[in-house]
Amino acid sequence: MIFYSQDSGAAFGLTVGILISFTQFARSFSGPVSSMTQNVNSIILALAGARRVFEVLDQKPETNEGKIQLVKLIKSHGKFKEIKMNLNVGEYAWKWFNPITRQNQYTFLKGEIEFKNVWFKYHDTYTLKDISFKANAGQKIALVGATGAGKTTIINLLCRFYEIEKGQILYDGIDIKNINKKALRKSLGYVLQDPYLFSDTVSNNIAYGSDEIDDDTLKMVAEAANLESHLAKLDSKYDTVLTNSGSSLSQGQKQLLSIARVNYKNPPVLI
Repeated sequence: MIFYSQDSGAAFGLTVGILISFTQFARSFSGPVSSMTQNVNSIILALAGARRVFEVLDQKPETNEGKIQLVKLIKSHGKFKEIKMNLNVGEYAWKWFNPITRQNQYTFLKGEIEFKNVWFKYHDTYTLKDISFKANAGQKIALVGATGAGKTTIINLLCRFYEIEKGQILYDGIDIKNINKKALRKSLGYVLQDPYLFSDTVSNNIAYGSDEIDDDTLKMVAEAANLESHLAKLDSKYDTVLTNSGSSLSQGQKQLLSIARVNYKNPPVLI
């Protein structure tokens, strides 16, 4: 093409120098155009991410009308007094203010869960229809059903991630709508089917959410979850840093770590 341009361009006063200059200018022009195309793709991806971020920011804060709180009590000099929640002593109790006596009242937490004629639907399809059951204190029950039967939905309703359509959910005889959401969720410990592990040490993953780590408690919950023997095979044991959501661990080991994590918090009710 260059030779052809030389021959045919002679009549128009084109020279080799002009042609080379034109080629260089063409390359200089095409470079920014190509870069602009790549930047447009990046902008499109960024807009998709920004849209998701703004969807979260636009969410209305959930209402928390519950007044009943979760506390820990210890008996001292014949009277009960509140202590810090992270201490491994004392008993869990529900606390609320009695407007008649103008004093705080306490009821020790037993752990009874009851669903009474509960209805719930996603959009227009009911997942739960008139569901009733009771789990007594100290009792172990299992919810068995096919995928989509509503097992996870029941847990989400108990934690008040969703609100029921009809019926009532009772916790120690108290309607969970009257319990502060933070207190309600703190009283429940749940082991997820696919536990999320942070890029941190094993010990910090087990004690996640705690202000400080108690080594004795850490070892106790690891042994109770049958995790200790697996940690012994790691180079740094409890100080081993997990990366990529614990990719170095098997799914079973992740489950054991998740069990140790929930036992470290020692919640009254375990799911």
